[in-house]
Amino acid sequence: MKLTAILFSSLLLGLMMGSCHSGQKVPEGEFLIEGFVKNLPDSSVVSLCQSENRQYADIVISDTVKDGRFVLRDTVTSKESR
Repeated sequence: MKLTAILFSSLLLGLMMGSCHSGQKVPEGEFLIEGFVKNLPDSSVVSLCQSENRQYADIVISDTVKDGRFVLRDTVTSKESR
């Protein structure tokens, strides 16, 4: 009985851990931001911006929304600490 409970618990834990992992790997030196925004019209543009000061922001990367989904993926060009 104890062995069955241990095996069942191990199987359940393994399934839970496997379902939490997306399986998508991002190589070192790259970033990936995937998102979903409910009720956002198709062809809307989502941008990731870097701000040097509060008056100016530079667009790093953009994507067009399709079915509420967008993906921002690029390489990391700087490892500055902020």
